[in-house]
Amino acid sequence: KKLRVMSKFNTKKTGFDSGIIAGTLTDTAGKYSDYELLRRVTLANLLFESDYYQSADTIMKQIEDLCHKVDGEKIIELAMECRFKQKLRHTPLWLLILANEIHGVSVKDALAKVANRPDMTIDLLQMLKVRNGSYKMSKPIKKGLAKAFDQYDEYQISKYRKSNMTLSLIDVVNLVHPKPTAKNEYALKALVEDTLQPANTWETALSQGADKKETFERMISE
Repeated sequence: KKLRVMSKFNTKKTGFDSGIIAGTLTDTAGKYSDYELLRRVTLANLLFESDYYQSADTIMKQIEDLCHKVDGEKIIELAMECRFKQKLRHTPLWLLILANEIHGVSVKDALAKVANRPDMTIDLLQMLKVRNGSYKMSKPIKKGLAKAFDQYDEYQISKYRKSNMTLSLIDVVNLVHPKPTAKNEYALKALVEDTLQPANTWETALSQGADKKETFERMISE
């Protein structure tokens, strides 16, 4: 009996004891800073999606409330982590919107890096529309979206132009006026003139009636 009692004092280690959240060491449970709480709620949820315990609106409100308590530059750092380490798509954009709106920090460079897919520029504008009722944006956000186009090539612009959606990539181009580069000049011109050819993707080929086997073999050889 004495051994059984003594064994209770030597308990197993848990993740809560270590204070590790998503691979990063923090204080032990119960001692989280506002930044650590913000990091926890952003990395533990998918934006705009309800989970078993909370609605999507509740999660978004938690993120916004915590952003008021966290330094703007730290929010930008978290947005970068969300995108490039955790591979999240919408959450980093939402964090950058809040960092700019709440703290007035410039998010131009961060946004240009985070929006590394053309359709993410569309996502951000749709978030602004839902939040503010229009596509009106601050100068840092407008410049960040325009600069993001520097990294897109013809294939990406064609693949993500979303011409069948309410807000398409051509709408983004007309709103932020990206400067053409050697990498995207032809694609942007063709996009505006509506002469851009569909991207050479599996989905595009099949939608045009191509044979699956032939398409697969062709794309493998290319």
